[in-house]
Amino acid sequence: MTDRNRKDNLLSNDTFASLLGIEIEQVGGGEAKATMVIKPDHYNGHGSVHGAVIFSLADITFAAACNSEVSAIGVQADIRYLSKPEEGRLHARAFEVSASRKLANYQVDISDEAGEIVALRIPAHADHRFRRMAITHSG
Repeated sequence: MTDRNRKDNLLSNDTFASLLGIEIEQVGGGEAKATMVIKPDHYNGHGSVHGAVIFSLADITFAAACNSEVSAIGVQADIRYLSKPEEGRLHARAFEVSASRKLANYQVDISDEAGEIVALRIPAHADHRFRRMAITHSG
């Protein structure tokens, strides 16, 4: 599957990414890059970009990276907000930092237009074998 096909497949059914205006720019080889323009409806009551918007950009970019080679599902996520983006465009880069037979760990860096890191997300994903086990469990 080409990078273009991967991008198209990942976003074709992701109406939430579309709603937020997130664009996947690159995907493949366990990495992904995405971007979004900060819009007036992305701000919270304090006048800052809502943390959920930043987290969503990180999550969608992570999903693109961890699904670039195999079908996978996220099992854990942690985010650190480092600074407050003001306006313009946010950029996300997700990349694999380690992998075992069942799990791979990814880091996602979120930066503003000036290249300043505004948030870091360190999620883990499970590969397709683990996903089948998780889906068959009902509680």
